Amino acid sequence: MINYSLHYDEKIRGVALAVLAGVIFGTAGIFTRSIAGISPIGIATGRLVFGLLFMTVLVCVQGYGDALKHSLRQYPLLLLALGLISSLHFVLFVLAIQKTLIANALILVNTAPILVLVLAPFLLQEPIRMLDIPGVAITFLGAGMIIGLDNMKLMTEHPVGDFYALGSALCYALYVVLARKLRKIYPSQVIMFWFFGLGSLFLLLGGLWRQDPFLQSPSLKSCIFLGLLGMLPTGIGHFAYNLSLKHLAAAKASTIILLEPVTGTLFAMIFLGEIPPFSSWLGIVIALTGITIASCTHLSETPLPQTREGEHV
Repeated sequence: MINYSLHYDEKIRGVALAVLAGVIFGTAGIFTRSIAGISPIGIATGRLVFGLLFMTVLVCVQGYGDALKHSLRQYPLLLLALGLISSLHFVLFVLAIQKTLIANALILVNTAPILVLVLAPFLLQEPIRMLDIPGVAITFLGAGMIIGLDNMKLMTEHPVGDFYALGSALCYALYVVLARKLRKIYPSQVIMFWFFGLGSLFLLLGGLWRQDPFLQSPSLKSCIFLGLLGMLPTGIGHFAYNLSLKHLAAAKASTIILLEPVTGTLFAMIFLGEIPPFSSWLGIVIALTGITIASCTHLSETPLPQTREGEHV
């Protein structure tokens, strides 16, 4: 017999965790803008290293050492894939920023929820529900308007950069699907330990291979903001997002995460004095409408029988 009250509480918890992650993700822009003297790959590597430190503390304090050891023996290839996918996502995004228009890169990377919507039925056996499609479409449209959909230009000079951005979106979508699957096997602390650890390792090796300078005389202020970038949107944000995947279907979780450009725009206005144009305000309203649709459909869905698998906190 299903405990509907408990199930509804878990649904609310999933939405709340995804919303929390989206809000915290929005701080990434203002922290990144405050960093100087560190290369893009150096920033990506550094934020994952700080995320790894944060997760290492959680694993030790909360007693997940044994689960971490078991993960090496159970599904090491899945965890290796998680680290590879995470590093590719960050590297391809950096390359996209360098090779195409910023608007193109940001908008194409935010197609990830659309890709999750396509992949989830095949890789997770999670059915597409009728309101999933308008929820994703409306949220993507709103996020695109915030970022600058009118500034996007598909030109022959930028095809490589645009493909890098789509590749980054695909990697993010695969991360969401894989993390959703791993969440049934491991606690979030273990998953994120490998996500940050292997991701930072691959980025470091890739940067060394490309002879990236990483550090270029950064100031103490830049190092502090890099630490904040690693602890808040990277460490806490991704941890909250991974926790939400226990209670949320992959398509809905990735849709709610598009709250990031909304909160990022508001944080930039508050802390950097950047007043968004009218189109961005309209985009915020549209994005919040899509996120509300995704959240409400999740809360109203008929609960399914739960297994004992994956009951980690």
